[in-house]
Amino acid sequence: MGKLVSAKTVVGQYKFKLGNRTIYVLWGNAPLPEEIKGPVRVTDIYGNERTIDASEVELTDFPVYVESAS
Repeated sequence: MGKLVSAKTVVGQYKFKLGNRTIYVLWGNAPLPEEIKGPVRVTDIYGNERTIDASEVELTDFPVYVESAS
C-alpha cells in the first residue's frame, strides 16, 4: 500500500491520495472539484455505497467519500 497524502482544498473538501487512488471527503455548499468527472463511487458516513455520475452528486451537511469508479 502507498503513502497516504492529504490536503485541504476549500471549506468542506479534503483530498486524500493513496497510491494511485484519489479520495475526496466532501460536504456543504462547496462546488465539486473540477477533476471529479464521469462515474464516481459515493460512500456516506454509514458505509452505504453507490456508483453515479459526478453530475448527480448532491452535497449536504453530512460528509461523503467520493472516488473514481473506473
